Amino acid sequence: VVACGVNPDPDKAAAAIRGAKGQAMGIQWDLADLGIIDTHIGEIEKTLGPVDILVNNAGGPAPTPAQGQDLALWRTQFEAMVLSVIAVTDRVLPGMKKKCWGRVVTSTSSAKPASVNRACWSC
Repeated sequence: VVACGVNPDPDKAAAAIRGAKGQAMGIQWDLADLGIIDTHIGEIEKTLGPVDILVNNAGGPAPTPAQGQDLALWRTQFEAMVLSVIAVTDRVLPGMKKKCWGRVVTSTSSAKPASVNRACWSC
């Protein structure tokens, strides 16, 4: 198991797994940084072997109104929530295909009803 996250201590979850006699590592990883994908996946493969199951969970943006946002914000969130999922998945698929086995599960965002209501507009 590899626990990745933008928080400074992703190894906390991995430590709990190791404490239960499992194999795990933690990596601090901001998915918006597309340039680091190959490095991190390479580190994972070197330490634990090829990825068998990938769970993409890109989180989501801070709640903001949909209208009036700068295009740079939309671009940043698109890269973090969509392009990163495509790029990470693309990076691990060759190993899955080679083994003729693998799974990819993706959850790109979630929101509380309050933030969804702020993002919607109707007449």
